[in-house]
Amino acid sequence: VEAQAFQGLGVGAVAALVFFRLGSRQLVLDGLADTGNNLTDTFSGTPVIVCSAAALAPLLDGTPPEQLKGYRLIPCATITAQGLLPLFRPDEVCIRNCTTGKSRRVDAMVGIGGTQQNAIFHPQLLE
Repeated sequence: VEAQAFQGLGVGAVAALVFFRLGSRQLVLDGLADTGNNLTDTFSGTPVIVCSAAALAPLLDGTPPEQLKGYRLIPCATITAQGLLPLFRPDEVCIRNCTTGKSRRVDAMVGIGGTQQNAIFHPQLLE
């Protein structure tokens, strides 16, 4: 599935591509490696990739976050605000480093927040 998801996508100016699978639904978003994203799931220590609800809409297909696998809320603080970030665990997450062309499956939760159209993750997920 991973190879099919990335097939035909260019490497242009995008630093990374992030592939998500939830059941039979798949989504690929531009990825942004951000050293400021140190979010981890409070319970498992798993890194969190942050995506907006709008960007995730095709993947979630109207499913309320509360009904998703691994759903929980974690505390989250940014420079301008703090609150609770809803998380879920997709069935599969892969990140393609567009600089090296290498793709790898990663263990990550997805946080639903912000208004950005890309997937923000810590650069360690590329290693």
